[in-house]
Amino acid sequence: MIKVLQSDTIIDVVNKINTCEDKELLIEFPFWHSILNNYMSLKILKNKAWEKRITILTHDISSKKIGTPLGINYSLLKDSEFHKEKNLKQELLKHNFTFFEYFVFVIKKYISRLSLFVGKKTGINTLKYYNPYNRVRKSGIFFLLVWLTTSIGMLIFIFYFAVSKTFIEITPEINIKTKAINIIYEETSGEISMISKELKVPIKKITQTVSLDYTHKTTGIDYENTLRATGDVLFINELKEEQVFRPATRLLNKDGLIFETQDWIKIPGKTVNGSWETVLWTTQAKVIARVYDNNGVFIGSKWNLKEEHLFTFPGLRFSQDKIYAKSIWEFKGWEDNIAYIVSENDEKNAKKILEEMLEKQAMVDLKAKIEEDNKMFWVQHEILPIKDVLKYKNMSITTTPKEIKPGEKLETFTLHGEITLETYIYNKTSVLNLLRNIINDGLLSGTDKLIMIDENSLRMTVILDKINNPLTIKATTEVDIGLSYDFDNNANNYNQRLKTLILWLSNDEAKNILLNEGKISNVTIKNTPFFIKKISSNLDNIIMRISQN
Repeated sequence: MIKVLQSDTIIDVVNKINTCEDKELLIEFPFWHSILNNYMSLKILKNKAWEKRITILTHDISSKKIGTPLGINYSLLKDSEFHKEKNLKQELLKHNFTFFEYFVFVIKKYISRLSLFVGKKTGINTLKYYNPYNRVRKSGIFFLLVWLTTSIGMLIFIFYFAVSKTFIEITPEINIKTKAINIIYEETSGEISMISKELKVPIKKITQTVSLDYTHKTTGIDYENTLRATGDVLFINELKEEQVFRPATRLLNKDGLIFETQDWIKIPGKTVNGSWETVLWTTQAKVIARVYDNNGVFIGSKWNLKEEHLFTFPGLRFSQDKIYAKSIWEFKGWEDNIAYIVSENDEKNAKKILEEMLEKQAMVDLKAKIEEDNKMFWVQHEILPIKDVLKYKNMSITTTPKEIKPGEKLETFTLHGEITLETYIYNKTSVLNLLRNIINDGLLSGTDKLIMIDENSLRMTVILDKINNPLTIKATTEVDIGLSYDFDNNANNYNQRLKTLILWLSNDEAKNILLNEGKISNVTIKNTPFFIKKISSNLDNIIMRISQN
């Protein structure tokens, strides 16, 4: 027979088993030893015993539930006293007292008895209407104090071992998955029920008409009536051959400003004089600025050059470093008096801009209308997220003046347009509830739990069928959902296994074990009463639940 002490660890017990040569091991454990209610410790004992038969002598009847499946035999001692103590615990719980309430109740009861005793000794009837069955004898003061101390000690014992509970709030690891369900969207005036599981969703047609005016600024420039800067430049030729440039030849400076020649330009090639020195020939001519620079930006006051500039010929494919020009003095002549005319693309571009403005404004007004109705009727209608469900109709655009011709001297003209937007809306809340009901029905009870549905991920991806008048669309509806293990179900096997692993461990040890499971991201452990710092030794008093934070 092996006798286990209260201070013995699992290593001490294994050493005692290894030194015992008996084929049948009879091991006596003290009451509430930590090994009795620890599944892993009992499994280690069974493995270390090899083929030896283990019988555990204990007062703890609850430990039998853990060790019996492992093949360990039990011999329970003092069963009648244990059940008597267990009945006492249940009787206390039946009153639904907290520790403090029961403590106050007991104190008041014994104060009343003490008052009765003192009153009887002094001849004063302090408790005239007190129940005579609660009076004590003259010599009972010592027993009264013993009784009071024993009762309070028993209360603490019962509350510590029977009423203490452990609440474990778990933040589970969430797996994000996409759930796809085929749903029929049917044009009707009805609404879907909150508990419906029928795969049909009503949709309604909605229209919005808008009108806008748009004033367009003409972009054509009357070059003849627009003053541009001019100046004299010196053309230089470092090649032997004569260079000839026709009118409107472009010159480009380092800032991207473009100037052009006004007449034919001839530049003789270089020669050698009698002293064998190279002579470069130059030609002076006047150039005029273009309206836009090399990037298409209006030049404006940049035309008036204030310093010497070097110009290249961007049209030359070769020898740009041999043929170039230099400004002689300041360029001037620019004035802010551009003459605008209607270009060939002004009316076309203006209509395109107005069309985009009308479509955008129609969508803005339609969403505002839907939002207003949602607030008024406490619903969550949204535009059906299906391609080609938006239709723009009855587009009309007129101009003022009515006839606009390219080249006409106008700085602005006005367009008036109207458009009607037609689409379909559905109740997003009803669809989400429908998906939630269907998804929950498809989950395996006691394992997975639906934690969240991403409302913003709701989408219709594939159109399976479509019928017009009335509009009926069968589409694959997808939504992103978050699933976790169902820790709220305390009766499932996984939760029971977790509870068994952490029985009677400290809070920190239990937290480490739970976090290593892989399905849990965070754990908060709370014990009642507050001064207990260990996990309850009773499986039924360990309550697991998913954190709501």
